Amino acid sequence: AKIVTYAVLIFWGLTTLYPFIWVILNSFREKGLIRKDSFSIPLPGKGFTLANYELAMDRFDFGNAYFNSLLVSISVTIVVVLLAGLAAYGLVRYRFRGRNLLYSLIMAGMMFPVFSTISPEFRMEVAMGIASTGNRWLSLLAVILPQIAGNLCFATIVLMGFIQSVPIDLEESAYVDGCNVFQVYFHIIMPAAKSSFATVAIFSFLWSYNDLFTQNFFLRFPKEKTITLLLNEIKNKFMKRSIQTIVYLPNFLSWVILATVVVNIFSYEGPINAVLEMLGIEPILFMASNKWFRSVLIVTDVWKGFGYGAIIYLAALSGIDPGLYEAAAIDGANRFKRVWHITLPGILPTIMLVTIMNLPNVLNAGFDQIFNLYNPLVMETADIIDTWVYRVGLVERQYSLGTAVGLLRSIVGIILMLSANKIAQKVTDYRIF
Repeated sequence: AKIVTYAVLIFWGLTTLYPFIWVILNSFREKGLIRKDSFSIPLPGKGFTLANYELAMDRFDFGNAYFNSLLVSISVTIVVVLLAGLAAYGLVRYRFRGRNLLYSLIMAGMMFPVFSTISPEFRMEVAMGIASTGNRWLSLLAVILPQIAGNLCFATIVLMGFIQSVPIDLEESAYVDGCNVFQVYFHIIMPAAKSSFATVAIFSFLWSYNDLFTQNFFLRFPKEKTITLLLNEIKNKFMKRSIQTIVYLPNFLSWVILATVVVNIFSYEGPINAVLEMLGIEPILFMASNKWFRSVLIVTDVWKGFGYGAIIYLAALSGIDPGLYEAAAIDGANRFKRVWHITLPGILPTIMLVTIMNLPNVLNAGFDQIFNLYNPLVMETADIIDTWVYRVGLVERQYSLGTAVGLLRSIVGIILMLSANKIAQKVTDYRIF
């Protein structure tokens, strides 16, 4: 069992590490050699060069773009963690009139995609004198506010599940010792649920940092550009690869950079087709075939999202008392029984939460992934609701039509979520609202 476990983890680790290695190698490769061989190690005198970095730094203001990205992402993360934590604590520990209604509104807020709300948000910020002013700081604020709104509902729901697991006896003892509610929150709740707060902070930062759609919509002037937006606008693919090494390694790879890796891996002369040729199979045009393109999307999306799910479940596992495993081992329970009777029941609320939260996304195939990978040859199988709304509602400026389609999709998502919550309550006696 250990050998199989380690083999699977090593294989997954290598496949996760591969894009980082590929990016680093090609950032130091001469331009003319990338098309011929993008998988060998560039050595001094054999394709190695620093010219890509020098050219990129001379032509683009990446220092300013990086500053904008960090300012926006850090601001969003701080505000989301603070507000979502306080909201989650209030909803978990206090019973007040309208609590269930407020909770339902928070849940419903998760069902509305950015495509259905971006137009009214833009008009609201224009009326407030924030958006389209030409002022750098106001334009960045115009991005920060929608991103806070987009993260806040999810963060609140996640934190509620973890705060519920904190023993209330600790709070009662603190109140007896004279602590007020804020002292209890900052000195007991936050330390006790630090893994969940760290999880929310990581996801909020990554989502804000990688967000291409909102930044592309609100930021119009050069000084306002973030690193994601600036990198997306570089048309020279060789220069783009060079910059990716510096700016995206801390970011676990966004689809702006990962799309380049995927295209190269599944290209006609890429490693996948090289293996097929070794097996005597004809190379396949994965990225230009309606038959194969959908499979590429599914595989790459699962591969990229594996770490996201792992962090959530690791945070849930950290809340299980290790003493339970020790007691079970003393009683003779093997590893399978410990997983079945301790681990799974312990993370069941998290499993149900993730399942219910993901069901509304059945109609959301991932705008960033599709937008960066699809092309006219595979439009038949690649076009989704989000890309259609983007073209019709934003590019063609049919705001009302785009908003209507996005709203209908949100209604379907709410129905799916309510149905899943009801089924979960019937089957597992667990519900999130």
